[in-house]
Amino acid sequence: MIPTLVCGVLLLGAGRAIAQATPALTLEQAVVLAKQNSLKLHVSENELRRSTLAHSELGATALPQVSVKAGASYAPDSRSFGYDPAITDGGQLNGQLAVEQNLYDGGVRRLKSAQLGIDLERLQAEHRLTERDLVAEVKQQFIALLQADRELVLQRQSAGQLQGYFDLVRSMNAGGVVPYTDVLKTQVDLAGAEVAQQKAHAARLGTMLTLESLMGVPADTNLTVRGSLDSLVISYGDSLLRVLPGYPASTLELHNATLDVRRSELDVQIARRERRPLIDLTVDAGYLSSQDNLALPAGERYTGLGFSAGITAALPLYNGGATRIRIQQAEIAAENLRLQRQIVERSLNSQAQTLRLQIQSGLQTLGTLRQTIRTAEQNYLLVRSTYAGGGTTATEVLSAQQMLRDANLADLEAISAIVQLRIQLEQTLTPIGGTQP
Repeated sequence: MIPTLVCGVLLLGAGRAIAQATPALTLEQAVVLAKQNSLKLHVSENELRRSTLAHSELGATALPQVSVKAGASYAPDSRSFGYDPAITDGGQLNGQLAVEQNLYDGGVRRLKSAQLGIDLERLQAEHRLTERDLVAEVKQQFIALLQADRELVLQRQSAGQLQGYFDLVRSMNAGGVVPYTDVLKTQVDLAGAEVAQQKAHAARLGTMLTLESLMGVPADTNLTVRGSLDSLVISYGDSLLRVLPGYPASTLELHNATLDVRRSELDVQIARRERRPLIDLTVDAGYLSSQDNLALPAGERYTGLGFSAGITAALPLYNGGATRIRIQQAEIAAENLRLQRQIVERSLNSQAQTLRLQIQSGLQTLGTLRQTIRTAEQNYLLVRSTYAGGGTTATEVLSAQQMLRDANLADLEAISAIVQLRIQLEQTLTPIGGTQP
């Protein structure tokens, strides 16, 4: 029994040592892991490859189309029953190599090729958007985990302060200096602080699991992160608060909206090209013979070996106005996309300006809160020392401690909100090239 217990203690100690030896994760490492393991990015890359293949497929249709044809048919031609032998020749036997080449299609293939080029460019932009949004989401969850870590520390500190004060009140009550009601009041507040600490721990676990899911790594409750919210505020600086040249035309969202307009304008041109003629060249070579020819004596029979060539032209004359209607539909769709582009442009301008104002307001609020924390700390120490001398009540001490805790939590929430807003602004300002400002 004793050796088993010793082994268990050793294994537990080894497990804790391994957990403690696990290096803390930095923000940069979290982003790298997320990019490597993101299924969304893999899907986006597959879509890029598929679009490239579609463009190659259209290019292949411009080349001559070669096929082998073979067949046999029989058509009775007696006077009492059958088709006209002058038309059917009693049937046919053929084996041919056919080559077909489109000579003129009104420029439709060229326009479709341009559309596929736009589709590929848009998918590339979508891939950058997916990567950008993934990075922003990882950053936001990383910041949320830093905030959860800090909140857990603050809740522990608050519980520790209340525990120390509770010990003081109990000793003073034992000496008959303060009533037992002070003990009960402090005990209630201490229990509330412990509950808040438990909630903060549960919230941290939830945030940590979300971050691990984004990084595509197994769930690990021992995961720790390295960094501070204050350092992140400093690292961002004020560069995002300035108006960037070319904004918002340089953003990925507006770039995609512009591509949508260009593609819809090509739809209009394709619809208009339906009124142009189609010209095809057909060449075949091989064996072609009729039943009547095969029925002739060998000396009178055609060999059946040869070739043929022909050009076919088709010019649409009337289709009930369907082409005109399709042109109108394409023009309306293009106009709607132009309006949608203007909506995106206005939205980006408004969003960037709103985020800048919120960041500036948050920085001002943070400065005020930092001063409030210093005042609340002085107030708590003064009220507690006064209580020890019998100059104030337990309610005032608990109120001062609550004020200090609330000020610290408000400061944490404010600085976290500033960093989150900066991430959103950085996400909004990301240019077409993908390099963030």
